[in-house]
Amino acid sequence: MNPDLEPCPGCQALWPRVEGPTHRYIGASPSCWAIYTTVLGGEIPVLGLPVQTAEPVPLQRPLSRELLVDAYAAQHPGEPSPQAIQSVAVHLLALHAVIDQGVAPEHLLWVRRCAVRERGVFRWLEPPSFRDRLNIGHVAVAADEAERRRRVGEYAVSVWTTWAETYRQVVSEWHERFVNSE
Repeated sequence: MNPDLEPCPGCQALWPRVEGPTHRYIGASPSCWAIYTTVLGGEIPVLGLPVQTAEPVPLQRPLSRELLVDAYAAQHPGEPSPQAIQSVAVHLLALHAVIDQGVAPEHLLWVRRCAVRERGVFRWLEPPSFRDRLNIGHVAVAADEAERRRRVGEYAVSVWTTWAETYRQVVSEWHERFVNSE
């Protein structure tokens, strides 16, 4: 492996090795976290990615921003802890709600609030492998807002599909118990 690259513990992509901040319980390498926070903030990340435009491309539609947050957090579950367990569950519930249940994206905040009303009700789900799946880099290289929205949708579907291969029934039961019961 190239010593200038490091694998992200979440998405398992190889990113340039950098020093920098990460999230307390989201399991991302410093470079992957930097790409995500830059994309979320609307700037083009500069980490050796093949960027197709020099102009910042902000995520202006709430759908894009919300799904990006859910997909990234679900793809970077971190290590088992009460915060990580709840975070992954909430973000998987949001992805499931939109992708499988057809919930309108403007209702995602409500879905998340339903999911966090009770603490300690979710269990750790052993994360699937995200090797060779879409990651934040797929979104980061979008040339414009329309492409970025499309790529966020593809990324969200990829993350949810990867989790759903093993845990669709579990998340569906959580959705029925904690979201549909409201």
